[in-house]
Amino acid sequence: AKINAAYNYDQQTVIDTLKQNFDVDINHYIELNFKSFVELVDSLDKVPVYVPYPARDAYTGLDLPNAGCNALDGEQSLQWARSRYLEYQNPETGRWVSADIVPDIGRIARQQEFMRRLAGIAVQKSLANPFTANVVADKIVNGLKVDDAFDKTSVFSLLDAFRTLNPDDQSALEMVTIPWKTGPDQSGQSVLYADTASPAFGAII
Repeated sequence: AKINAAYNYDQQTVIDTLKQNFDVDINHYIELNFKSFVELVDSLDKVPVYVPYPARDAYTGLDLPNAGCNALDGEQSLQWARSRYLEYQNPETGRWVSADIVPDIGRIARQQEFMRRLAGIAVQKSLANPFTANVVADKIVNGLKVDDAFDKTSVFSLLDAFRTLNPDDQSALEMVTIPWKTGPDQSGQSVLYADTASPAFGAII
C-alpha cells in the first residue's frame, strides 16, 4: 500500500514503517491537524507564496486571482498546502491547465517550500519578540499532538537552532524528496516506489 497507510493505525506504526523501509530513526513526532495549522499561520500574520499565473484548486477552495507574490492567511495557507489539483490560468487563452505533471510530487514541493517559509517567519518573529515566541511555543505544544519528550523547552531549542534561518534562502533549510519510480497499482491505488537503485537515494538515506 502507500506508505501513508501506516497513518491509519497510530503514530508508532508510522515511525516503525519508516524505520523498517528506510532504516531511518525518528527522534520526535509532531502531528499538525488542520485547525492547528490555520491557527499557527494566523498567529504569525501571513505567509507569502509566489505563483507565476492566477491559480486555483476547486477541491480545496484555493483562489489566487493575481499572479506574483500572495500573502496567505491561515485558511488560504491550508488550501495551498492541501492543493493536489492546482491549476494555472493561461494568460493567452484564459484556459485553466494543471500546474503539476505528478500532482502528489507537486504538492510535496509546495508543502516543503511553504514550511521553509513558515519556519523562517516563526523564528524571525520569535527572536524579535519574546511574546511571539511564547505564542508560537504554545501553539506547537498545546495545539499539536507531540510525543511525551517534546515540550516547550524543545520548541525554544529549535527556535535557537534555526535563529539564522532565512525564509528566502532555499539552502537554509534543506528538504528533499527521495527518487521515485512508477510501478504496479496496489489494491486499486496508484503507488509510487522508492528508486533504491538511484545513487541519490543512498545519499539521501
